[in-house]
Amino acid sequence: MRVVLIFLIYFLAVTHLVWTEESESEREEDKNEKTENAIEKPVNEIENEVQETESEREQTENEEEEIEKESDNEVIEKEDVGDMEDGFSFHRYNGPVSGKVRKVVVPNTNPQRQGSTSVDYVGKPDYSFGYGVHDDKSKTSHLHVESRDGNAVHGEYRVLQPDGLVRIVRYSAHPTTGFQAHVSYTKY
Repeated sequence: MRVVLIFLIYFLAVTHLVWTEESESEREEDKNEKTENAIEKPVNEIENEVQETESEREQTENEEEEIEKESDNEVIEKEDVGDMEDGFSFHRYNGPVSGKVRKVVVPNTNPQRQGSTSVDYVGKPDYSFGYGVHDDKSKTSHLHVESRDGNAVHGEYRVLQPDGLVRIVRYSAHPTTGFQAHVSYTKY
């Protein structure tokens, strides 16, 4: 029998929105600048959270047993999106545990393997991730950032709607307070 950490991840679907191009190029440039600023702030916030988590992990590394972790899980990329000159996307992930990692030895309950044990490791569930897309050609802009510290989950997503408003949803989930979301709108 293995001890399994269940990670609560809320998946929020974001639809791809397409608009006809507007003829006023100045207005488009202003909108693009505002969207980039709207995305930049959450990206900076998640980078700070990841750096804090990395510092905590470095402090406890020497004291704990080393567990194999993927070395490429803290990647941030700015990717070329083909013919779209002003398009970009990003992603970032950090996890899955932090703090002290405990070794757990569990007796095997299988009658054929009596006397044997299974070994697993338990740690504080901890992760943060973010991704976003901005595409001027199709007038698409959305992002999603989320972090978990133990049982508390906090996140935000932003979507550029067809009417030109950016919908901002900030949410949190905790065993005692439940799921809570705050929705606001801002002009593109």
